[in-house]
Parts: sequence; structure tokens; C-alpha cells
Amino acid sequence: MARRLARTGLVLLAVLALPPVARAGTDDDEWPAPLDGPPATTAPVELSQWGMGPFEVRDPSVLGELRASPMARSPRTLRPFELELGVRQTQESTYVYADSTDATVGGRREHRLTVDGETRDTNLVVRMGILPRIELGAALDAVHYQGGGYLDGLITSFHRTVGMGTLRRDREPYHSWIVKGTESNGREIDFGHTGTGLGDAVLSPRFLVLEGGDYHPAVAVGLSLWLPLASPRFEHGHGTAETFSIDASKRLGTLPIVLYAGGAYTYYDAVSVHGLALTRHRFMAYGGFEIEITSRVSLVTHFWQETLREKKLFGGTDIPKGNMIQYIASGIKFTPLTGLRIELGALESFDKSAGGDFGFLANLWFDVDAGAILHER
Repeated sequence: MARRLARTGLVLLAVLALPPVARAGTDDDEWPAPLDGPPATTAPVELSQWGMGPFEVRDPSVLGELRASPMARSPRTLRPFELELGVRQTQESTYVYADSTDATVGGRREHRLTVDGETRDTNLVVRMGILPRIELGAALDAVHYQGGGYLDGLITSFHRTVGMGTLRRDREPYHSWIVKGTESNGREIDFGHTGTGLGDAVLSPRFLVLEGGDYHPAVAVGLSLWLPLASPRFEHGHGTAETFSIDASKRLGTLPIVLYAGGAYTYYDAVSVHGLALTRHRFMAYGGFEIEITSRVSLVTHFWQETLREKKLFGGTDIPKGNMIQYIASGIKFTPLTGLRIELGALESFDKSAGGDFGFLANLWFDVDAGAILHER
């Protein structure tokens, strides 16, 4: 009996001395849990603080294109070696008709100013990220047209339909080009040249200061240098202009809604263009929003206002708001293919007296990751 117990004890000791047998399983079966924590889970997708951005459009009115003017932009900057190519197309009709509030001729107020015409611009844009948060950009108004247009009838019909009358558009023939007036000091101005040619150019480096987060917006700053390259017959300003701009955006939580706001200050070297007295310092402010219908389709609207443009042209006239420039741009943006964005919109002036009246916007953008292409090769 004692021998059997001894043999049984030896067998048990041998079994206990054997190494544990490996078995199939996962880290979840281990106990205690591994020191590196529980199994990894998929991280939530972090939403950017910008969308496709507001429409990039400057004041396209006849008088507004004589010099530089800023535009609203998304604070988004391109990644290093990311390349963006764009074509911005704008068509706009301007109509201004002003009489003197003092002088009369034959018992009627003396006529002081008529600006009647249409502009069309095809801007070519190229931008590239050179460092994290830093990009360089350039834009050229490759095809600029000024002259008579075909939006007069459409605009007048719309005004009549909504009960606004003709807004004095019946004072001049349709499809006219008339830019004549008298400043408050008696100086006469006349821009009589029409046609198609080269417009001006802009160089614009930008820096993304803040990428944005749950409690603060994305913010970018930029410096634009306006280069007067337009064909001489258009009689645009000859001096350069420098603009400092701030652009910000903030998503409303996890909602598909993005808010935009910003402003700009512009210093002009030229304060007189073909005899027209202009201001040297100007400011612009804007605000808008974007509603993301899907990840590829957005509705975008923004409003902007600029300070006085002409010094004496509107003084003593019956235009109530003088020349405070106010616009609203609205439309749709969509990406049918990755890297391709199409934008279609309309531009309306809140102040019919000095800015443009109505216009159309059509933009095309291509986004190319040059760094990824070079890496694959």
C-alpha cells in the first residue's frame, strides 16, 4: 500500500513539473489583463473645422475692378506638396444712375453719374503647400471683358416681377457701356474703352495659425500683393496694393454646419485712376455659413461689406448709401470625383447704388497630391 501511494505521489509531482501546454486563444482570454490595456477600439473620426468654404469672389463691378479688392476664403491651407488648380468665372452687370441733390437744370435735378456695363472675368489660380500650414498662391485674370452685356433684360424683368420697378434701368438702352460722371468738385470722369484682354494678378502666401478644435475656430492669415498687369486700354490702377486678411471657420459641434467670418485691410499705392479720386485705406468684413447636404454636396452663403471706395464721386447725389459696397454670394458646391470640385452660384448687391447689380459664378477646382505621386514613383 505504501508503495502504491509513493508511485501516485511521484506521478503527481511529475505532472505538476511539466510546462503549461499552449492553447489557441486571444489576448482577451488572458488573466490578468495585459499591461498595455484593453483591446484597441476604432477611434472616432475627427471632423475638420471647415468645409468647402465660401465663394472666392471679389467686387466684380465696373468701378470695383479698377483696383484690387479682397475676398472671403476658407482658412484651410494645403498640405506640403499638395497642389490646387482652379478656374474662377464671374459675369456681372453694373448699373448706377445718380442725380445731384442741389443743382438743377430747367427745374430738374442735374444728372451727375451713369455707370452701365458688364464685366466677365476668367481667373486662373494655382496654389501649393510648401510647409505644414503654409501655402503659396497666385491668380491671374487671364481673360477680362468689359462692355455691353446681355443681363439687362433679365435683371429688369426680375425687378418688375417682384415689384421693384425698373430701378432706373429704363433711363439707358439695354446692352450699353456708359461710365461717365462728375465728382462733387466738378471734375469729370469718363471710362470709354471696351473689349477683351488681360486683367490683373495677385500673389498670396497664407499661414494656418490655428487648426481649430471643439472650443476654438480655425484661423488663417494671409498677405496678398496685387499686380497691375491689365491691358492698358482698360485704364485700371497702375500702382500695387497690399492686403492683410484674416479668415476663420468653426463647425457647430458634430452638425453638418460650418460658420465663416473674417476681414481684410488693403493699402493702395494709387489714389487716382484716370482722374477718379479714390481712397487709400479700405476695410472689408464678411460672415457666412455652409450646410453640408452630404460629404460631397454643400450649400454656401456669405455676405460682405467694404468701406468707401470713391472719395468724391457720390458726394451730393441722391444715392442714399453713397458707395458702401455690400454683396451676398450664394450657391452650391459639389465634388463628383475625388479631387474635383464644381461651384455654381449667384452674386447680388444689397446696395444697388454703387456695387454691381447681379451676376453669376462658376468655378472649377482640381486638387492634386504631388507628394503622394512622387512617393509612389
